[in-house]
Amino acid sequence: MIERTIEVKCVGGLHARPAKMLADTASRFSSEITLCSGEIEGNAKSLLSILMLGISQNSSVTLRIFGADEGKALLAIMKLIDNNFVDSEAF
Repeated sequence: MIERTIEVKCVGGLHARPAKMLADTASRFSSEITLCSGEIEGNAKSLLSILMLGISQNSSVTLRIFGADEGKALLAIMKLIDNNFVDSEAF
């Protein structure tokens, strides 16, 4: 299992567009991918689950990935976050 704490820097936090990009990216992998905000956890492959976390700009969240392709999943999600959710096609 990989666990990484990240800071969401995109303006508006994880609103609909970046949340969909995250869910789409996470869905490409077989690993279980969970996003944790405080005591609340959500499935990173589910747009609704991500939106329900209410993650705002400059919030710290924990990403937990468990499975056969967890390294590749982490790399793809970190690229998405590092590029500030600008271009999902690059991943």
